[in-house]
Amino acid sequence: MKRFTAMTAVIAGCIAAATAFAGEKAFTDGAGDASTAPDLTSVTVSDTNGFIAFKITGNLAPSTSYAIFIDTDRNPTTGDDGDELWVGLDQEADGKTYWYADRWNGSKWERAGIDVTARSYPGREELGFRAAEAGITGSFDFVVGSTKMVADAVEGRDWAPDSIVPWTYELATQPATTAGRAVIGPVRLAPVRAVAGKPLTVRAMVRNATGQLLSTGVATCSARIAGRAVRGRASVSSGTATCKLVMPKRTSGTTGRGSLVVGAGAQAVTKPFSFRIS
Repeated sequence: MKRFTAMTAVIAGCIAAATAFAGEKAFTDGAGDASTAPDLTSVTVSDTNGFIAFKITGNLAPSTSYAIFIDTDRNPTTGDDGDELWVGLDQEADGKTYWYADRWNGSKWERAGIDVTARSYPGREELGFRAAEAGITGSFDFVVGSTKMVADAVEGRDWAPDSIVPWTYELATQPATTAGRAVIGPVRLAPVRAVAGKPLTVRAMVRNATGQLLSTGVATCSARIAGRAVRGRASVSSGTATCKLVMPKRTSGTTGRGSLVVGAGAQAVTKPFSFRIS
């Protein structure tokens, strides 16, 4: 699992308080091992109807970054040192909280487009997201970290678990419409003819193996135009996979070729497309 030297920015989300969760499992970490960083003592994970929830408890404090690094396919040879998803909560001394989620795209971390919800309590942080959006379909490995920053420098850090072996959680409920069973329909372009220097939107209907429209899912897209690699922004919502690209300038008269990918890892389904730029 990736041990970042700095966590000045991390993603996050938390869930509203509840009394019982499906598949709830508690993990404990030794106390008094955090130096000046917040001492992480326990993490409870659960999933209800495909929503994964984390409760992080300990001697938590502001001016601290909290992060969860997740190996979604449990394969240490993929991702960034095994991790495909980086979820966390970054708190500043002034009380402001910044939440976001990153995914490893093969060469760097980028915004994941995952809807993460969050809430903070005294001594506890809660965060959660949908398994389908994260590309998680069974079990996953994870570690949790806290970092105390002083003047943009790391003063203290705590990792849970203390062992180099990560914790493992297995979903109690499987998402009903995961991207791994996706069937991608014909693509539609808007505008029909791409224009140099202008945005192009590519859309396609997405269904699971039983023909149901996917309500959520993981998607990425990219294209090669005039020898240049162009990365787009992709998402899945209400049965439609959407890819948004910006055509490079001075590419009129060329043909671009791209791909829309729904799902992650071995679950990924690819739909190629091409377009002429006017």
